[in-house]
Amino acid sequence: MTIKTLVLGVLILAGVNSAGKTQETEYKQPSWWFGIATGANFNFYSGSTQQLNSDFTASTAFGNGFGAGVYLASLLEYHRPDSRFGFNLQVGFDSREGSFNQVMLPCNCPAVLKVNLSYVTIEPTLRIAPFRNHFYVYAGPRISFNASKSFEYSEEINPEYPAQAEDPSVNGDFSNINKTLLTVKIGAGYDFPISKTNHSLHDLVSLYISYEPAYGQAPRSIETWNNATLRVGAAAKFGYGSKIDKISSH
Repeated sequence: MTIKTLVLGVLILAGVNSAGKTQETEYKQPSWWFGIATGANFNFYSGSTQQLNSDFTASTAFGNGFGAGVYLASLLEYHRPDSRFGFNLQVGFDSREGSFNQVMLPCNCPAVLKVNLSYVTIEPTLRIAPFRNHFYVYAGPRISFNASKSFEYSEEINPEYPAQAEDPSVNGDFSNINKTLLTVKIGAGYDFPISKTNHSLHDLVSLYISYEPAYGQAPRSIETWNNATLRVGAAAKFGYGSKIDKISSH
């Protein structure tokens, strides 16, 4: 009876101990991420342009300007959670639209030149997390292919003669457009994790800012018009983490 009682007690304690342990499943942060990136391009024009195409030359050259366009791209990213280094590849639509500064013509008429310039862009970058946390910096080339190159030129009436009829706008495409551009970009960002570790699908939102200098961004092969861009945006990233099984006591 004593042996039977001892065995029964051990079995009961083992059962209670097993009941107090539950299997919890957690997932590592993934190394591969995919998603979309969007942002606003703030485009700063420098230099000048006057001969818009073979059919139209403005009476006065336009110099400098500013505009804002949209950026939208798909992304693929790799970086191990315990590593400083990774890479990012984005492919998408890149608008460089804007307007040149208003100029005055010899007739004392203000003239305006609006630009609809856009590209299909490929942007591979090296990603560096210097503190091995959510902050990162990145740099790499930008390869872009011209998608649109239209303009709208308009002259307003001389304000001293308000009864004048306004000339119709001139719409067309720029000539001598460089079909392919090769430049660089540098930037920084911060990842904000959204999902918890007990979900296999991880998601995060990344806020970023980047700069693309005027070097290599001349839209045309003639005249001196050039463009530099500051981009501010956000990216949504998704990835699947590998399973970690661990036992915890309650």
